[in-house]
Amino acid sequence: MSARPVVLTDTDILAALTPEIAVDGMRAALRAHATGHHVTPPRVHAQLSAGRLIYTAGEAPGRWFGYRSYDSFGRDPGEQVVVLHDAGTGRVRAVAIGTALGPLRTGAIDAVELHALARPDASRLALIGTGIQAWTQLWDAGPTSSCWPPTVPRPSSRPTGSPTGLLSAPSGPSSKAGPSSTSPSSTGSTSR
Repeated sequence: MSARPVVLTDTDILAALTPEIAVDGMRAALRAHATGHHVTPPRVHAQLSAGRLIYTAGEAPGRWFGYRSYDSFGRDPGEQVVVLHDAGTGRVRAVAIGTALGPLRTGAIDAVELHALARPDASRLALIGTGIQAWTQLWDAGPTSSCWPPTVPRPSSRPTGSPTGLLSAPSGPSSKAGPSSTSPSSTGSTSR
């Protein structure tokens, strides 16, 4: 009898995932991709009446393969499903369901870029936007960045309906906190 797959929810992911783990994992994934050890074909989508169903897939040949599925229906929270298979057996090893993993992944990719491009003496971090993606970028960039803590963590976003004006929030999120139900939320759409 085979082992049952691990099923992870947002609660599980937020309890276990730290910025260091997320950033180190994305750094390793990006290096593996750059050296041909990860296969990541372009995303595909299926048009449905309410919007698109989007699929991304990936593989570490001989180790694992998997996919992610999410929608563009504009519903909040708009959960996604991530499924990981064992390459040798084809069995599902893990499934993640929720809204946390996509933004945390994107924030970790941005943190890897920040670490690669920031000057070693950087002490300020510009953050434009106040939705969940801005929150995860600050969370992931935080403790692993040379510019942490930033001297002026002031997230800014455009007021609703204004294409040019920026509003500044009075203060940024705490460096100890991560995205959660009490963190700033998106307004119906997230970058995935």
